[in-house]
Amino acid sequence: MAGIEFEIKGIDELIKQLEELGVRVEKTQREALQSGAEILVDVMQGNAPEGETGQLKSGVQIVGGIKGSGKSLRARIGPKLPKRYYAGYVEYGTYKMPGQPFIFRSYKQALPSVQAAMQAVMKGAFK
Repeated sequence: MAGIEFEIKGIDELIKQLEELGVRVEKTQREALQSGAEILVDVMQGNAPEGETGQLKSGVQIVGGIKGSGKSLRARIGPKLPKRYYAGYVEYGTYKMPGQPFIFRSYKQALPSVQAAMQAVMKGAFK
């Protein structure tokens, strides 16, 4: 039976390099998400109503840090407790007061900048 025989040298080194690359990708994804989340925080703070105390505006932050791993990283942006519930009343209104939307408006306003910042982090890491 005729056939071709070949030998691959350095496969262990290749596997090691691919594993290291995977770790580097996840680290960079976290950095990119952090960068984008910080932009959204700034925009949301700028759009939040001042109110009597200013706590809603000053309380907007990355709530709980960057969560998840691999393909499922996420950041929750919004007011910290106890103002988180109050933010819903402000955003959507109640039967006693009209809404003052700032959360979704901030998302739409910040999206191009967030995407650009995240892309810049990813591109910078893998030149």
